[in-house]
Amino acid sequence: MESGASDATTDVADAGSAADAGDAGNASDATDAAVEARADPGALCGESRTACAVKGGVIKCWGSNEDGQLGQGTTDNAPHPSPDPVSGVVASGCATGQEHVCALVGASVTCWGYNAAAQLGHDPATDDSGVSCNFGPPPCDPFPSGVAANGVVAVGAGFFHSCALQSDGTVLCWGDDDLGRVGVADSGVVCPIGDPCTVSPTAVFTGADRLAVGGDNTCARKASDGTVWCWGANAWGELGVRTTDAGPDASGTDLNAYPTPIQVPGLSNVAAIAVGSDFACAVLASGQVSCWGANGGGELGHDPSLDLACATGVRCSTTPAIVAGVSNAREIALGQDFACAVLTDDTVSCWGDNSSGQLGHSPSADPGDGGVFYGAYNPAPALVPALSNVAHVTAEAVTACAMKWDGTVLCWGDNFSGNAGQTLDGGSDASPRYVPQVVSGL
Repeated sequence: MESGASDATTDVADAGSAADAGDAGNASDATDAAVEARADPGALCGESRTACAVKGGVIKCWGSNEDGQLGQGTTDNAPHPSPDPVSGVVASGCATGQEHVCALVGASVTCWGYNAAAQLGHDPATDDSGVSCNFGPPPCDPFPSGVAANGVVAVGAGFFHSCALQSDGTVLCWGDDDLGRVGVADSGVVCPIGDPCTVSPTAVFTGADRLAVGGDNTCARKASDGTVWCWGANAWGELGVRTTDAGPDASGTDLNAYPTPIQVPGLSNVAAIAVGSDFACAVLASGQVSCWGANGGGELGHDPSLDLACATGVRCSTTPAIVAGVSNAREIALGQDFACAVLTDDTVSCWGDNSSGQLGHSPSADPGDGGVFYGAYNPAPALVPALSNVAHVTAEAVTACAMKWDGTVLCWGDNFSGNAGQTLDGGSDASPRYVPQVVSGL
């Protein structure tokens, strides 16, 4: 299973809101009138041991900097627990991918970090050959650079691709074409990563008012009826449909690419959407949450043993199913194999993989891995203790962060690269933080 991803969402009339880019880095919000009446404190995004916060136009990032994703013009393997401002970028939203970050700057997009699949929106050959990248093949661009996209109101990032939502409802994507991530069958261009890629933003979907970008998938909500449409990989049922009966197992999923948007059956009048590493969720108008895709660690909100074994033996479900125990969600963020929802009372409820305490409590309180991948998981949603007054939440691979209405940011879970905003204190098992910790310097 790969690390998580980042998603972005907005109502096209609400450009610049904190929920314009989630994550997760992955947050998708269904903001009600009561929430909109309060001053939005900013935006959060995080993925693959890197997190960023936007407050008052200033974007600061912390955590991993292997490929320059902190936007400091450098690359290194050192942990960076202290948030650093990205110079020259005045942002209203952000999105983080596997090793890259994109920011919403006015009505355009600026990106930096790993670019071997053109996920920064420009030809990798133009990047500084003197910069050493650590994640896979070069190149990378640790300096913020513009993307040829205008009229943008939201931005999102996946493993190796990026997308933007324009004010006219058009979804544009660029980066790694493999598995249909960017909605292009095959551009004919091969990037340094070894996959076909699309360098310039390409229109994929029209009529959208929300966007969610995950690891190998992208989903959009159609404004006219609130339906959800997704494209990309379907190895674990991320498209919400049985694409073929000739797949690797009885689930009807397969390893083919699906660049053409497919409607997720059974969903309409959806309030918000989010995509993780290999699963997706929707917040319904009722406040309930419905999820589909991989379920190796209970990220769909039910016992994985109830589902079929899909690619690599991971349990999965192509049918969106209601998460029991959540009835009042307004925002949701998905990580690698876990989910967190902000409830209407401004508390946070999480479920799924808890191997690093990303559910907000010690893994010792949860059951074992069920014979798949996980040291601890819990499919039953549970409130994150001592966390209240939350405006937004984001989920990295195995770390979560919340921004409170007063602008305070707290993180919990993995802290290997300082991505929970905490100084590493030594020891082989010292990095996880099982309860929310305040990130200083924001």
